[in-house]
Amino acid sequence: VSPTEVEKVNVLDYIHPEDQMEIQRYIEKQNSGSKTFSPCEARIATKNGQCKFIELNLNKIIYKGKEAYIWAISDISERKAAEKLQQALYLISETVNSSLDLEKLYASVHEIIGKLILAENFFIAIYDKNLDTVTFPYHVDEKDKNPGSRKNGKGLTEYVIRTGQAIFVSEADHDRLIEEGTVEKSGVWHVNWLGVPLRTSEDEVFGVLGVKTHKDSIPYTQKDKDILSFVSNQVAMAIKRKQDETRLQYLSFRDSLSGLYNRRYFEEEMRRMDQRRHGSVGLIVLDVDGLKLVNDMFGHDSGDKLLFNV
Repeated sequence: VSPTEVEKVNVLDYIHPEDQMEIQRYIEKQNSGSKTFSPCEARIATKNGQCKFIELNLNKIIYKGKEAYIWAISDISERKAAEKLQQALYLISETVNSSLDLEKLYASVHEIIGKLILAENFFIAIYDKNLDTVTFPYHVDEKDKNPGSRKNGKGLTEYVIRTGQAIFVSEADHDRLIEEGTVEKSGVWHVNWLGVPLRTSEDEVFGVLGVKTHKDSIPYTQKDKDILSFVSNQVAMAIKRKQDETRLQYLSFRDSLSGLYNRRYFEEEMRRMDQRRHGSVGLIVLDVDGLKLVNDMFGHDSGDKLLFNV
């Protein structure tokens, strides 16, 4: 609002509809004569359509013989954004501490990030260094299907893994990268694409956190990039911790040689079935003839190979 418009402006016209009732109560409290020293927070719409958070301090005065109000308004958008970021980090940490599996963890991360930036189309990619493959254990897109598992190639996701840099790519940027031979086109194209690397505690990239849009009117900004990069550190720790938990659980119930369920799993499963009263249970017991002889004559490595083949 320009200085010449101030006298004609009704501040309430700019207040977000959901916050107007709270502001009305704030004004009524002032009219009742009670001293309200604590400010009131609300959302306000700017001329360019953006939504900002403001803090209002209201004082009633007599102006030209009439009751009037002095509004002291402060922009607290940055503070509110910082609070939302801290809340997001806390929620991610709490999600890891719960008993969620990886799939539910990914969905929770999607929901949390969706409260910070536009994330209707969201994916998490994991890079397997040993197999040199990229998989997409979580992929939500209104137009594109899950790429599944693929060899490490020249897509935008692999570009982030290769360079270790966060990037946001417009349609023009993507065309330029293709012409340069830096990346290759894959899947349904998007208008805006933003990806940040996921790093281990040793600063090694093991995946990518990404969002994209198919709408011309919603470009990603440097601020969105900064937010996603900031949150990615917590997300990376959460994923790594949950991966370690899943791996330990797998090892505790599986034989390290064959990958089959071990005695501990057998005992747990028998206890579970007994509690649920499943009725009769049949067991098939197998043994390998001559295993001791093979171990004694050719060594335990040969015995292990025999067991594995069986």
